[in-house]
Amino acid sequence: MTQPTEFYPQQEDQELLFFRSLKNEMHLLTTRKILRIVRVVLTSVAKSLPTTQVSEIAKKLPSTLQMIFVGCWKSNDPYKSVVHLDELVEDVCKVKTDKGVLVTNEVDALKYVLIVIKNLKIVFDKIGISVFPYSMINEYQQAVQEGAV
Repeated sequence: MTQPTEFYPQQEDQELLFFRSLKNEMHLLTTRKILRIVRVVLTSVAKSLPTTQVSEIAKKLPSTLQMIFVGCWKSNDPYKSVVHLDELVEDVCKVKTDKGVLVTNEVDALKYVLIVIKNLKIVFDKIGISVFPYSMINEYQQAVQEGAV
């Protein structure tokens, strides 16, 4: 998926800011664990969208997020399309690693999911796309108001 060259610096900056923000906010996790959580969130988003919309979104994403997004959509991951935060948290809690589980409890999973959604929302807003289900955005806003992040 080629992009016009004038978009590269802006997208690279956006992508760098995205991953830097995640690393700063989720500093207790390894980069690999952070990427796995991003993958779970993006998989749930991608699997809830029609093929044409996934393709259009992928064209506008920075390269690494594009690769993760398209890879999630095409993969045979067990994650399903979700519309509520609690479903997403459950999926994150189910992820296994070589050394056990990705996240040890639902409170931490919720915190990390909210951080990922916040940062993905910034990226999606900058490219003018709304991909999260309405119910999930409402739950996200309520959790932020209640101080979950």
